[in-house]
Formats: sequence, C-alpha cells, structure tokens
Amino acid sequence: MLLPELVVGGTERLDDIRPMWEALNKLHAQVAPHFRLDFECYEFKDRKAYLQSKATLGELRIFLIRLKGKFIGYCVASLGNDFHGEIESIYVDELYRSMKMGDTLMRAALDWMDENGAITKSINVVYGNEAAFSFYEKYGFYPRSTTLLQR
Repeated sequence: MLLPELVVGGTERLDDIRPMWEALNKLHAQVAPHFRLDFECYEFKDRKAYLQSKATLGELRIFLIRLKGKFIGYCVASLGNDFHGEIESIYVDELYRSMKMGDTLMRAALDWMDENGAITKSINVVYGNEAAFSFYEKYGFYPRSTTLLQR
C-alpha cells in the first residue's frame, strides 16, 4: 500500500492545484445561494493572479497531497508582513475526505504559519458552506463576523 506524500512549494506549484481548485469553485457555485454567478464566472487564471500578487506581500506556501502519482488535495496558506496567516484555500478530493487528508494539510499549513511567527490566523468560508465549520473548529477557528455584500 502506498502512503500519501506531502509536497510543499510556493507559487511554482499553482498550476498543480488547478483541477482541484476548479472542483472547489464548482462546489462553491452549487452551495452559494446568492452569488452563484460569481463562482461560475471565476476562472483559475484570476485566482492564480490573485495568489501570485498575495505572495508579493509576504509569503505563500502550497501544500499538496500526492497518492499514486496523483494530487488528491491541497492547501494554500499565506503569511503577510503583518504576521497574519490565512488559509487561502483547501480542498480534498471527495473520495479521500474521510481519510484525514484535510487534517494533514491543515496541520502542515498551521505549523508553517507558527514556525514563521504568525500572530493571527483566519480562513474565509463561503456562505452556504457552513457544513465546513465543524472541520475548522477542530483547529480553533470560529465565526467572528459576517460580511454582507450587496450587488
């Protein structure tokens, strides 16, 4: 039995996350009741550009899990010059979600933030995806505020 491999990199790994990010974006479009079109129109090239620009403001790490030569999950984490860490994005292929792959990714990202002096940490959860709260609570993340947006 092959064990999953944790692969760590920077912005050079962005293209590796593309199919998984697209699956996550599709999920967000399905669960977001009011902003579905935002996700349907959001393209990876735009997300990639955003993450590349974020990397210029501090540090960015990409954590990937590879199993049998295929990437099955990822986590993008950033750490700004203000020492605020953020989980930018996390996704695990549906077939592997009950196998602690998300835990491996979160722990690697949070450890990286801690090792690099993060003072605060956050993650944004798409409205409609509140089912993810229980996962994030295991790592000490709780809702603090809700931002409402008018179109």
